[in-house]
Amino acid sequence: MQQKNSRSIQSFEAAKMDSYRHQPLAGARSIRLLKLLPQRHDRRLRVELVETPLDDSVAYEALSYVWGEDAQSPRRRIFCEDKTLPVTENCRAALLQLRTPETRILWIDAICTDQTSLAERNHQVRLMGEIYSRAWRVLIWLGKGSADSDLALEYLSQFAQQANPRSFQFETALASQLQAMHCTLFSNYERLVERC
Repeated sequence: MQQKNSRSIQSFEAAKMDSYRHQPLAGARSIRLLKLLPQRHDRRLRVELVETPLDDSVAYEALSYVWGEDAQSPRRRIFCEDKTLPVTENCRAALLQLRTPETRILWIDAICTDQTSLAERNHQVRLMGEIYSRAWRVLIWLGKGSADSDLALEYLSQFAQQANPRSFQFETALASQLQAMHCTLFSNYERLVERC
């Protein structure tokens, strides 16, 4: 109960704060990188956005994730330079999972690109392939774990252990299990697409 009240107070406080507004990018090949700041005593998700030329050799990780059902009107808030910034539930969950005791540098399309500017969105889409290829690592967030996702990862782990890299032969039973799992995942994907 106390945690729920704490969240309500944080939501109320966030509503009173100013909303973060992206500043226009200065260069045609500029991007924003997100600094995911370590957790402090109040547990808020805090970030900073820093403009950098894409051609600079800045080490960053790029995050790819499903925006989720609330993509058109994100309901969650994070704190960017002490102002609130709306994010989807799935983005917030990914940030919570990725936060470490050290500052982490990320590129996250939904945050680093000004989603209110059609011109900027169009321009950044043209750079997206290069943004991902220049990242030192690309992270993929599939969402919070479930029994099905844990099972899928267990199968993939078994698959990798059984693989013979020289001949690419796999045990028949494992291959058929993976095929069945693929059909289930594809079926879930089709249902997701139908809902969108």
